[in-house]
Amino acid sequence: MMEKLVMKKTYFSSLDAPRQVANDVLHSLHRYELLTEEAMWVELAVFELVTNVYEHAYNRVDGLDFSTSVYTLYGQANLSPKIKILVSDKGIGMEMSVFESHINKRIDNAKILGISSLETSGRGLMLVNHLMDDIHYQSKGGLNTFTIIKQLS
Repeated sequence: MMEKLVMKKTYFSSLDAPRQVANDVLHSLHRYELLTEEAMWVELAVFELVTNVYEHAYNRVDGLDFSTSVYTLYGQANLSPKIKILVSDKGIGMEMSVFESHINKRIDNAKILGISSLETSGRGLMLVNHLMDDIHYQSKGGLNTFTIIKQLS
């Protein structure tokens, strides 16, 4: 499978960073004419991952650097490309067992609207897992990286 870098950028943690990164990622993919639904899914997934970096890896501290990379993956000639997005930070890592429990979590609908829904729950990672075709996490050498992949229509 061939991989082509579409965007690589360093950002600084802030409350506004998730929106900025999501917008930049969508802009970098404009030439691929994503369906409206695909664009919304990608935007929301990136927003959730960057929010996770800000809230959990960096404990809501502004000004800490993280990076986002976007690639297109080409396989067979008759298939649309896949997109691969990496979000990497140097903050507090997550245990693999916690990551796996979050992406495999089922949430009780009654709790979504309650006060308990404001607590750390893994809903963001669960949502990303449902929106994307694949999600991976690695924490190695002080670098934490989320990788998400989506097949385009």
